Amino acid sequence: MTRGWPYQRKAITAYDSSGREIPIYVGLAHDAEGKPRMALAIGNVTEPERSGPTAMLDSVEGAELIGAFGATYADYVKRGGGS
Repeated sequence: MTRGWPYQRKAITAYDSSGREIPIYVGLAHDAEGKPRMALAIGNVTEPERSGPTAMLDSVEGAELIGAFGATYADYVKRGGGS
C-alpha cells in the first residue's frame, strides 16, 4: 500500500487570520486497511507521495462535513459575507 495520495488531489488556497496562505488538499487515499477514504490535509504538503492526509473520512463523516460546511456557508452569506 502507498502512503500519501495515490490518486489525484485538489488544492484549494485558504488564508489564516493574519492573511497567510494555507493550502487545503482534498482527495482520496487509502486507510491502514487499504480501503479508499475521502481525505483532507490542511497545511503544506511538500512531499505528497510521502506525507499522508490530516484526516480521513468515510461516507457518513464526509456527508457530515459537507453538511456542516453548507450550514456555515449559509450563515456566512446571511451575515453579509461574499459581497
